[in-house]
Amino acid sequence: KTRIPSSFYLDLVSMINNQYNEEQTFLDHSNDHCVSPSMDNETMSRCLKIQRNFKRFYFATKLRSSWIRILLYIFLFIIYSILIINIYDYFFIQLNFSPKLLSSSYACHDTPSCAAKNGLLTNQKVTINRNFSKNAFFSALYTDNYLLGALTLGYTIKKHHPNHPMYMIYFQDRLYNEKTFCALGIIGWKLMNVKQISSVPGTHKKYIDQEKKRYF
Repeated sequence: KTRIPSSFYLDLVSMINNQYNEEQTFLDHSNDHCVSPSMDNETMSRCLKIQRNFKRFYFATKLRSSWIRILLYIFLFIIYSILIINIYDYFFIQLNFSPKLLSSSYACHDTPSCAAKNGLLTNQKVTINRNFSKNAFFSALYTDNYLLGALTLGYTIKKHHPNHPMYMIYFQDRLYNEKTFCALGIIGWKLMNVKQISSVPGTHKKYIDQEKKRYF
């Protein structure tokens, strides 16, 4: 194990002190030179102007760096706040759905079959073997792009109105995918190919006939 002599540390401290003294002497000499009495007024004013500009530049630089640091802290605070809120929502917030949304009676729309199914008929005589074929659901599918919506609608109707037939009206020249017909049939839709889908009665003056609308 090598042992460093104590003189080495003394020399190192002495070297640092000498360098510090030289720099301090240089700065003092510069200040004395800048405000030397032998200096003419023009040179002195120029020297003082340089000093003022340097101080102004130094202050502006410090101020700019301070604002950048403040903005950075604000940005980090916002990011961490959003992260903490999301973590809190994910682990501690419980989503509460109204039980009505899961109730069959709430989604029945007061149809006779639904009322009979849930015991909501009070002033009417319920016929057990009632023919519900007179009450049907009709919808129209104009393109294959709305297949998911048609399947969702069919599933909802079938769940809450199992006794009602469902008819899906479509144009032969607008549906091309065979999977569309297959999926509609599986969900319970009865397909009806038509040449024209008229507007709802009583609304002819406000809505364009579907035969014309499909060409727009």
